Amino acid sequence: MPGTDAIASNAGRNPDGILLAVAGNADEVSQGPTSGTGGSTGGSDAEGGGSGTGGDAPAPLTPGSAVIGSNRPVLMRQIPFPEAAQVAKAGNTVGFDASLSLASVGACPDLLCMSRGTAQVREGGGDAYTSWGRWTSGRIALSAAGATTHLTLSANHGVHYLVGVPSSTVPTHGTFAYELIGSTRPTLSTGVVSPGTFTATAAVAFGPGQPARVGLDGVVSIGSGSYAFSTKGGAAKPALSALVTGADHAFAGSAQALQSGKGPLACGAGGCPVDLRGGLFGPDAARLGLSYEIQGPAVGSTISGTGVFAQKPATP
Repeated sequence: MPGTDAIASNAGRNPDGILLAVAGNADEVSQGPTSGTGGSTGGSDAEGGGSGTGGDAPAPLTPGSAVIGSNRPVLMRQIPFPEAAQVAKAGNTVGFDASLSLASVGACPDLLCMSRGTAQVREGGGDAYTSWGRWTSGRIALSAAGATTHLTLSANHGVHYLVGVPSSTVPTHGTFAYELIGSTRPTLSTGVVSPGTFTATAAVAFGPGQPARVGLDGVVSIGSGSYAFSTKGGAAKPALSALVTGADHAFAGSAQALQSGKGPLACGAGGCPVDLRGGLFGPDAARLGLSYEIQGPAVGSTISGTGVFAQKPATP
C-alpha cells in the first residue's frame, strides 16, 4: 500500500487498505441500477434526438471551488485514507486548479480536506462538462481537525477522480454511440504492478418518458492479464442494458469481468464483479463519464479507473 508518514486506524478499510468514496447527489448513490425518467419529454429534432428539459443548466466547470451535490457530482476510487467515505460526500467542496485538474476535495480547508500536495496528475483532462485524472507519484495530504497526515503514492498507485456537470437536457429518442476521449490508466489498489490500459466503447438508447439505457464494452489490461466486461447487449444494443439513468442522469450498476491471462486478480471461471458508476454530462448528454472498480475474490485487491466518452451523431 502507499507509504504514510503517520499511523491511522484501519477502521473502514478494505483488506488492502484502499477505499472507495463515491458521492454526487444529495442522497447516497445506490448499489444497484437506478431508475427514473431522467428528464421530461422535449420537442422533435432534425437529427432524430430531440431534447428533454430538466431545469436550469448547472454552471460549467471553472477553476476554484464548488459545492459537491446534484449539480457537481464527484466520483473517486482508491482513496487511501480511512475517512474516504466522508471526503467526497455531498455538501463538501471540490477544488480545481487553472487547468481544471482536481486540487482538493472535502470539508476544506481544515475540517476534513484531502489535497493533492506534491502528487502529479496523470492521464488528466477536462472541459466545461467533465474533469478526470489520477493522482500519483507524490505526497497527498489529509487535514482533519487541525492535524495533517501525509501519504506517499508511488507511480503504481492512483487516486482516480471524475467530476461532471449533469445534463439539463438529453435526447428524447434515438441511439447515440460514444467515443472514449480520455481515461486514467487502471491501477491495482496494492500498487504491486504497473498501471495498465483501458479501452472501451459505449452507446446510450434514449426514449420518450423513460430512463436512458447505457451500453458498455470495456477491457482492462494490467499485469499479465486482461479483464473484459459488458452490459447486456453491450455497446451494440444498449436498449437491452439494465444500466439505466436516474436522478440527474446518473447511473449505478454492475457487470462481471472475465479474465484472460495471469492478471493480478484471480477471478476464476465466473469472473469478478465490476462496480459501474457515472452519468451523462453537458448539454444534450454530450459526455458520458464512467468510474469502474473490479473487485478481486474474497473482498481482496481491486482494479480501478475512470473514462470519459464524447457523443457521436445518432443512429436510427
